[in-house]
Amino acid sequence: MADEDIEIDEEGSEDDTSSDDGSGESSSSAGITPAEMARKQLRKANKYETAGTVTLVGDTQLVAGVTTDLKNFGSFDKKYIVSKAVHRVSGGYTVEVDLRKCLDGY
Repeated sequence: MADEDIEIDEEGSEDDTSSDDGSGESSSSAGITPAEMARKQLRKANKYETAGTVTLVGDTQLVAGVTTDLKNFGSFDKKYIVSKAVHRVSGGYTVEVDLRKCLDGY
């Protein structure tokens, strides 16, 4: 069997082009206070603060957009979103996943 790479990117989970990007809408017309706008911008900036890539034994459930809990990774034991998953079949089945930590409240 030939080596196969299957890459699946995260789609539609959290759109970076949402209305909280400072696109020029005034806070009064959008109904958002300056404090709320600042919180949204800070949250957006912190979105990729803790991110990384890990290669694991293949698991068909690890696909872009799903959440998973890391355990036995010390200070990195948290809930993460899979933003990209590359499944490989070559000398065994592995999956390389790009993860980013879920922000509180999700």
